[in-house]
Amino acid sequence: FPGGGIEASEYLSTVLGRTEGDAPRFDMSEELAVQEACLRLITNGVVQSAHDVSDGGLLIALAEMSLASDNLGAQIDLAPVASGRMDGLLFSEAQSRIVLSISPERLSRAQELVASMPVEMVRIGVVADGQFTVKVAGTTVLDIAPEAMNDIYENALPNRMSNKLK
Repeated sequence: FPGGGIEASEYLSTVLGRTEGDAPRFDMSEELAVQEACLRLITNGVVQSAHDVSDGGLLIALAEMSLASDNLGAQIDLAPVASGRMDGLLFSEAQSRIVLSISPERLSRAQELVASMPVEMVRIGVVADGQFTVKVAGTTVLDIAPEAMNDIYENALPNRMSNKLK
């Protein structure tokens, strides 16, 4: 699937029913820099939570962070990182990306800590009570209550099994 950023991804397989393409590009020096930056931020006490972007891509990583947070939502705007295909932005499994939650009081310290490192740190949203909302270029692509998302997640397998038994 040339140029889409979804080669060999869960999205390509699950949603589009295709298993093709190469694994995402991997650059060991880039990965090392990202891991070192994340470790620096964690050891300096500025990170509240961290989640790698892997199976399912960025949207899934963000949703999993919400699911693990006792029903906190988020207001996400992916405009600062948007380029290329929408499905590539949301579901690409490109390597060397980590989503961090950092309190507003510690954000400037976090930026100082990685300023000299060969990594890019981009603010894409805020943790918030209420809805889990993701926008791209002003368009809402997901707007769901964390409780509803948790219900879907927790009951997906039982619901699927009960539908198969009917």
